[in-house]
Amino acid sequence: MKNALTTFRESYKYLLKDRISFVLALCPIMIGIIIYIYAGQNFFSHFFEWGQEYIEKYLGNGTLGSVVTWFISAILMVLLYYIINLTFIMVISVIASPFNDLLSARIEKQYLGKKLPNFSESMKLVSGNFIKTIFTEIKKITIILGISVLIVFTGFFPFFAPVSIILGAMVLSIEYIDFSWSRHSLEFKDCKKDFKKNVFSYSFGGLFFMILITIPLLNIVVPCLATSYFTILWVKNNENSHKAA
Repeated sequence: MKNALTTFRESYKYLLKDRISFVLALCPIMIGIIIYIYAGQNFFSHFFEWGQEYIEKYLGNGTLGSVVTWFISAILMVLLYYIINLTFIMVISVIASPFNDLLSARIEKQYLGKKLPNFSESMKLVSGNFIKTIFTEIKKITIILGISVLIVFTGFFPFFAPVSIILGAMVLSIEYIDFSWSRHSLEFKDCKKDFKKNVFSYSFGGLFFMILITIPLLNIVVPCLATSYFTILWVKNNENSHKAA
């Protein structure tokens, strides 16, 4: 648990102290913001225009029509917020996966004091593994969505609510620890052993980022910050077992 607590400060320091790591973290955030601004504006404007025409057709454009239009606009704003909040991290995770894969490797090298590749070498690695990493991330997201449905379902029962929260934290942590597992070609039994051994520290970190996801604006930094955090935490937990060498 000590590693889980001390790693929070180190996770953002390693992102800020190296320019290339900062760029790798910033790129998917900017892409995600642009996508959501564009998609949100288009969705809202087209849906609002269609709704207004429908209301005027059946209720007219008088007081009643204005009240209904205002009410629907308010509902749309709330729905749009929740849609963005629930899907933003998933979309960013897919977009960011090639960047985060390299970011994780780079931060591990930084932490262990190894030589870092330059910017052009880093970009070649991102582009070279882009398609493969994207498909891997989509498969991970699909599995996580399936588990998340189960978590949401159990959350409807008060008795199982704590269990669903813990499971959610575990699933979130696995999403980012997997960058280290994959890079070191760990077999499933080794991944299982590592998680079981460090279940409290990994789950604690997952719980923190679950909370962070619910905070607007701050949630856009979750993919890069969580990648940095769980990479450093994994190295700390495994540096004596020669896996992080």
